[in-house]
Amino acid sequence: MPPTLLCVDADRSYCEILARAFEAEGYRVHTAHDGEAALAAARALRPDLVTLDVMLPKRDGFAVLEAMRTAEAGGPRTPVLFLAGGAATPAYRARAEALGASGIVTKPVPLDRLLSLVAGELESRSRATARRAAQQAPAPAARSVSGPLLEGSLAEVGFPALLHHLHGLRATGVLHLQCGKKKKKIQLAEGRPVAVKSNLVQETLGQLLAASGKISLDVMHESLLRVQRGEGLHGQILVAMHMLDEEDLAHALRHQAEEKLLEVFEWADGRFRFDRGARLSGGNVLSLKESPANLVLRGVMTRVTPDAIDAFFAAHAEEYVAPSEAPFYRFQDVDLDAAAEALLARVDGTRTLDDLLPLDERSRRLLYALHAVARIECRPAPAPAPTVRQPAPPDEASAAPGAQAPRAPRHEPASMHAPRAPQRADVPPAAPRRAEAAHAPASPRSAAAAAPPPAARPPAPGAAPRVAPPPRPARSDAGRLRPDPLVETPAHRAAAAAYVAPAAPRAPAPDEDALRAELSGMSERLRGRDYFAVLGVTRTATDEQIRDAYFALAKRTHPDRFSGASEALRRAAEDLFSLVSRAYETLGHRDRRNEYLRAEMTRERDRAEVEEGERALRAELCFQKGVGALKRKAYGEAREQFEQAVKHYPQEGEYHAYLGYALWLADPGAIGSVHEARQHLLRGRKLAPSSDKPYLFLGRLYKAEGKDAQAEKMFQRAVELDPDCVDAIRELRLIDMRRQRSKSLVQRILRR
Repeated sequence: MPPTLLCVDADRSYCEILARAFEAEGYRVHTAHDGEAALAAARALRPDLVTLDVMLPKRDGFAVLEAMRTAEAGGPRTPVLFLAGGAATPAYRARAEALGASGIVTKPVPLDRLLSLVAGELESRSRATARRAAQQAPAPAARSVSGPLLEGSLAEVGFPALLHHLHGLRATGVLHLQCGKKKKKIQLAEGRPVAVKSNLVQETLGQLLAASGKISLDVMHESLLRVQRGEGLHGQILVAMHMLDEEDLAHALRHQAEEKLLEVFEWADGRFRFDRGARLSGGNVLSLKESPANLVLRGVMTRVTPDAIDAFFAAHAEEYVAPSEAPFYRFQDVDLDAAAEALLARVDGTRTLDDLLPLDERSRRLLYALHAVARIECRPAPAPAPTVRQPAPPDEASAAPGAQAPRAPRHEPASMHAPRAPQRADVPPAAPRRAEAAHAPASPRSAAAAAPPPAARPPAPGAAPRVAPPPRPARSDAGRLRPDPLVETPAHRAAAAAYVAPAAPRAPAPDEDALRAELSGMSERLRGRDYFAVLGVTRTATDEQIRDAYFALAKRTHPDRFSGASEALRRAAEDLFSLVSRAYETLGHRDRRNEYLRAEMTRERDRAEVEEGERALRAELCFQKGVGALKRKAYGEAREQFEQAVKHYPQEGEYHAYLGYALWLADPGAIGSVHEARQHLLRGRKLAPSSDKPYLFLGRLYKAEGKDAQAEKMFQRAVELDPDCVDAIRELRLIDMRRQRSKSLVQRILRR
């Protein structure tokens, strides 16, 4: 009999995704979404392991575990793994250890790590408990990386929430999507979309170009006939017909890929399946420069249907909206204009969604998007009037074991992502998830309509007086907000798109070289320093000064800023963000700060970071020096630096590509050097298939060897991956000029 897991989380979308992931590993999974339901399920099911959200409504996670331990007195203890949405403070860790928890991890936790923790804990339990070992098989081994990991309905987990959660889980694989006859596949790399494939005829290159007026229907049909005759790819044929140049083609392919992805935001239902570790063959490369959160924001603002927005407001109308507690979500890269920032300033935990009404269509979409990416949360109880917009992390006073009294609002649970309906009271909480209609309603709107109206709540102690809100939009008999005229017209997309563009022009995003230099400078300054130096504050700084310093530094080091960079750079950013977060967890509260100061003189500091992160940083430093030497044409020095970068971090494809290029430039006439250079370039192309540099350098090598056809293909691929690759565009234009001169010469000879 497979092990039984109880998955408890206030966020139904997140809970659903985790449950399906655990089921794919062979476990029997049940779910619950509040403390009372979790405790009832634990008593009825006697699960082999519980994943338990710390911040739950009705009873927090620590109170649930305390009650479980009381009931288990004298018997075997159920392993419990805490998932903390905010900072896993020392007080949290101390409480978890005192209650015998298996551990506490901060969300978002990579899926591979979570599955490994669960499997390891179940394996230890199976060895330690003879009775369990006799009745149950050991925890199942990891599935093949190409096997289906999780699947479900887009009506239960909306596409914005699904994309957001897969990014938080750092999922790598292929996401299969189907809605009726529509089928799409999205390749994810650590949660970032990098390629997409579609079966829609209207999303083919010719159809998109014809619809935009770039080519005529006659040209489209003629070029398609040439494709059928095997003369080449559609884009290349259009270039040969002089309908497009290489730069136009690159931009058209990028637009095609983005259209295939953004169209999914319009789906109201459908099915999804995620194949962990799988690779997508073919498809369009997504050269997205924006963070995953900004991608979700753009999709919601321009594509999500008005019905989905209405369903969100109906499901959460009486809940209080507040900024997210989790540092990872709070500081993710989300571009907001002045109007959006002004609206976000009103989200302080003291107002419900209804209190914020009336809102125009753009503001409604913005709130939905910010909720989808967990920038804001919906809570059942109000917060006290805040002194600053962002809430401080929990303190020890509110963390007394077993406390069940109403907590400070920053401890209240968050419905962080997709709209969800209230849980029905007539379904037993311990029932299996598949039969638990209340845990996965088929329609958020229908569930919201069936839910009884909530009772009036008295203001929380210390809360600001409730002011009567302005007139709200009327509700229909179904309980859904009636859309304003803008929603009902086809112009809602244009209005939403106009909102996405900031009112003031944004500064151009820094290129990767600038990000490398910035991150390396911060790493050299912060690593090995005490936590006060990490945050850049004095030992006499106040809580507010420390919080302000942390907010500023967390935004600069957030991994989303480096989402389009190399793997080594992303890993170094994640390590640095983790260091900054640990510093704030320790210094952000006066009692913890004093404890740190008292222990500072007696403890031996652990200055070593994760080995892989250290190697990544050393590799980055060598790589930067190599790039500088390459610009100075000091090819021998560049080769030595790139060799060191490859030695420190051999799995980074760009390091191999630059090393191969430097080897060739240092000694272009030596057969051995050329062969070694080609091997490194091919290795770089394999390790970094979405980077333009291996293709650009291979193209130059083939060009020098007189292999013009192969060189042209490499340059074309480089432009496809990065339409702004000026060097590859220049090389293609030179090739085209030589081809035209050659044709002219042949024509002159034939005339004679």
